[in-house]
Amino acid sequence: MKRKILSVILVLAFCAGVFVPVQAADTAIPTIEILTDAIYDDTGYFSEGLAWVRTGDDYQYIDESGNVAIGKDKIKALIDKAIQNEKDLAVEYDYQLSDIELQSFGVDSCGDFYEGIAYVRITNNYDYPVLTTFYINKNGNVLFEFRYGIGYNFVNGFAVVFRFFPGFSPSAAMFYIIDKSGNKIFDYNYTEIMSRSEIGTIYPQFHENLFAVEQIDYDAPWDYNNAPWEDRPSIAGYINEKGDFVIPMTFEATRPFNQGLAFAKQNGKWGFIDKSGKFVIQPEYDDVMTHDISCTVFDDGLALVKKDGKWGYIDKTGNIVIPFIYDYDDDYHDDGTVSAIANRDENNRPSLFSNGLAEIKQNGKWGYINKAGNLVIPFIYDDANLNYDGALLVGNDGVYKLIDEKGNDFSSETWDFDATASSVDSFNATGIFTYSRNGTYGFAKISFAAAPEPVALTATPTAATVLVNGDEVAFDAYNIEGSNYFKLRDLAFVLSDTQKQFEVGWDEANNAISLTSGKPYTTSGGELAISESKASKTATPTSSKIYLDGKEVEFTAYNIDGNNYFKLRDVMQTFDVYVGWDGATSTITLDTSMGYVQ
Repeated sequence: MKRKILSVILVLAFCAGVFVPVQAADTAIPTIEILTDAIYDDTGYFSEGLAWVRTGDDYQYIDESGNVAIGKDKIKALIDKAIQNEKDLAVEYDYQLSDIELQSFGVDSCGDFYEGIAYVRITNNYDYPVLTTFYINKNGNVLFEFRYGIGYNFVNGFAVVFRFFPGFSPSAAMFYIIDKSGNKIFDYNYTEIMSRSEIGTIYPQFHENLFAVEQIDYDAPWDYNNAPWEDRPSIAGYINEKGDFVIPMTFEATRPFNQGLAFAKQNGKWGFIDKSGKFVIQPEYDDVMTHDISCTVFDDGLALVKKDGKWGYIDKTGNIVIPFIYDYDDDYHDDGTVSAIANRDENNRPSLFSNGLAEIKQNGKWGYINKAGNLVIPFIYDDANLNYDGALLVGNDGVYKLIDEKGNDFSSETWDFDATASSVDSFNATGIFTYSRNGTYGFAKISFAAAPEPVALTATPTAATVLVNGDEVAFDAYNIEGSNYFKLRDLAFVLSDTQKQFEVGWDEANNAISLTSGKPYTTSGGELAISESKASKTATPTSSKIYLDGKEVEFTAYNIDGNNYFKLRDVMQTFDVYVGWDGATSTITLDTSMGYVQ
């Protein structure tokens, strides 16, 4: 909201002939903080300030400073609890547990924290795995547990627990919907309450007051060895948290809602439906890519979809914005851990948009495209990451740097990593990513240091006479360190109706001043107004964003008493206007019939 308000102020000020300087927050310089050394064998991603890490067989959670928040002793206590549960059951049902079976208990997986809760799954990795899911808080205390249960993340107040029973048919499995107290809201047999991201991992999620549900016919023929999991015969729809059907089971597969839309499958193809269950984008796509937990599909207003073996981008009306030209290795899977770093080697890989840019890989190199599909940063990098508030982390030969959205280096700083990886949701929220060195992993963060305070200079009113095409014109202008600075609208006003004329406007899309060459200037009032004060004033450097004929240009500029003044020679060189200086008469000459001379 703050940025939006600033934009409005800029527009109003601009229309009045006043240029407001860019705020310090927009000129902050990004850098990388190393949060932890690369000492972990595997990690999750930071969520709500914590991330799980694994060293050998030991799991624990750390905070963003690298300090242990939930120690391995608390995770080990969960293993001991699962073993004791099994011993108690063996006594109750009078059967023996072998030492091998007891020694096989360990952590199956840990979850990231959502809504203050994370799951830890313990298994015995034996003939009939006994898997218990413990839900813990940020102190590592157990809130509740489910034996023979695979628990998933809490999303919007609810989680799903898949209950199975070793040695029984899959059709004996059951899903529970639980609240944050561990209470079962309802159970659902023969049903998957599910969401699959583009990478194939099941994440049950409750979005926009609906669960996506899929009825499986376990008795129907299915080639377990060769047929994809999602191609099993099924029907699908949507239920609310009470288990009531809101959208009937009329689809072959469904995925969670986000931004009022969900992608659903019919006749083997994916399309997008609204809350009434009607297709607003017809089912014609082979696949759809989405974020993991948030289930965002239309990121920055565009969805990445696959058709006829190629990937492209569409908008919410189904219009093709970027053609279907990208390949993608369907064997690439991100299982929610940084082990997926090793699987980023496929060529021609598109990505979801983040802050107006998407990283694309072609012929083994990464670059970036904008939402028009134009290549804005060429395919020259071995590794590339998401756009984090205008900072892009890229690397070649293990040397990484930060560049801006045009591909310019922010600084000469570099960092040595073997590779990097990030979760879209986590990275966008925190700027934290994982890096690898010599086969182990650590955490680092993109952060913004405040730019140095601009050095104020003294601006002296220009005493020189100014001739424009032979006519004397009085300007409100200043001399700063030997160079003369003028108001942009004043220069446009006096050059109007000449062969070097240009228009001055406001580019709302880019939040910038817009200059159009060859177009007459439109007066706004206040041009060539002369300040009554002839005293020296303080000039502060400013960086007003300016576009000329759609391309960004840079002028040296200073702010004096709330007005921006631009270096005369920068502007005249841009529009090829001759600038002359007669020291004897202290006269500046501007001549539009001649070209600019250095």
